[in-house]
Amino acid sequence: MTTSSLDYYILTNCPPTYLNRKTKAHAIESTEEVAPAAPWLSRIVTEGDSVGLILRNNKVLRQVVEVAADGNEAAISLFAKLINLVALGKPSPVAKFFSVIMRKEVQDVKTLPAPAVDDLDAIDTRNVLCAAGRWLVESHQTARLGPRLCSAFLSHPEPRLARCVLETFASETTDMRHIIAAAMIVYRALPDHSANLDTALQSIFEGRITEAISCGVNFDRSSACLRILAALCMRCSALRDAIDASLSSSADDPIIKFFERIIEDKAFALQHNDVVRLFPIITRSLDHQSLNSNIDVLISLSRRRPDLILANLPEVVDILSIMFKTLQRSRKLPSPAGDEPQRLSRLLVALTQMRLKTHETSPLAKHIPAILVAYVRAAADLHVGYTPSVRRDLEPGLYALCNLATTGGRAHARGREGEGLGTPFGLGEGPGGDGERELWADLWQNWSKSRYMGQG
Repeated sequence: MTTSSLDYYILTNCPPTYLNRKTKAHAIESTEEVAPAAPWLSRIVTEGDSVGLILRNNKVLRQVVEVAADGNEAAISLFAKLINLVALGKPSPVAKFFSVIMRKEVQDVKTLPAPAVDDLDAIDTRNVLCAAGRWLVESHQTARLGPRLCSAFLSHPEPRLARCVLETFASETTDMRHIIAAAMIVYRALPDHSANLDTALQSIFEGRITEAISCGVNFDRSSACLRILAALCMRCSALRDAIDASLSSSADDPIIKFFERIIEDKAFALQHNDVVRLFPIITRSLDHQSLNSNIDVLISLSRRRPDLILANLPEVVDILSIMFKTLQRSRKLPSPAGDEPQRLSRLLVALTQMRLKTHETSPLAKHIPAILVAYVRAAADLHVGYTPSVRRDLEPGLYALCNLATTGGRAHARGREGEGLGTPFGLGEGPGGDGERELWADLWQNWSKSRYMGQG
């Protein structure tokens, strides 16, 4: 088997299960130059049957270190993966690993020079070597680069430099407080690049995430701190600590953002008391800026944990009433350009689709008249009601509520189907007066027509 660059290109693009162990072993043994082979080796090192083949080949390992030190990105990635696989919690094997592949005393990695703050490739290489060196010698010392790099980042915040800041602090200290403090700085400066930062943090604290969360909950409960906790608790069992910490924050919007992520990925961990504490936060934070985030939280909750919604229906009705008011706008102004009405309509549809095995019909049905009266009251206001376009956007959700309210013919008892349901809930007693009754009648008539047209 030859070892040209073309061969490694083909190997890199083979499906992971295409090559058997014998073929991989032969390819690794035939490797003469690591530089062209590094992308392929970096990929297969994460495969359970391959890492041992690489670690046993001293010739390849020596070249990995040499090529990584020259700044080859694929070799640096491969080197970092090898360090993580071999080093985590096991300093003795690492010392042996380095003594073999570097053929030098471990004291040679006690000190490493600090590159220029704008040479990110050199910083990446240095951080990998620093992380490895800390496993080799107790008195590992390096020139401190983190504070200078952080200062440069604040002058020119950009994602790759942010990642370098985190990895540099992690390579220079084992004190989690310093690393989390640096993370809070970069999270504040780059609020729209959380995904890459989250991955970096999870990698930095791999194996120590529970301890990192315990440390993080002692910081101020700012938006940056809650985003850090949300990133870390995706990978550990300390989710309860993170949830409790978030709910004790004094800032409402970061809490909503935190729960958006938790409900999306870890909804099973939520408890009834969490929602009891969350709903008042949603209630007091509702405005035009936060409406979409709050709607998204409730949609996710209705789909992933309907039991928590159904156990707190009176509070949900109150929240929906405030959401209807939040959509109000002066009749003299044009309709807002946002998609809040469509999102609220989707929420109403999602709520009507919630079911528990113990209920043939959703318990939400008996609360629907109150929800519809809240809509009519907000829409019929003479000064700040709804424009026709907002009403149209809300129709799918409103019609879904009407469908559920009339399931089994329960609404026939009070006049025409559904039209008599609002009176016990104060229909017509709001600022819209008789306009509320007219809008209520129009709602049910249009819903009835939509059913015959196949839209309800």
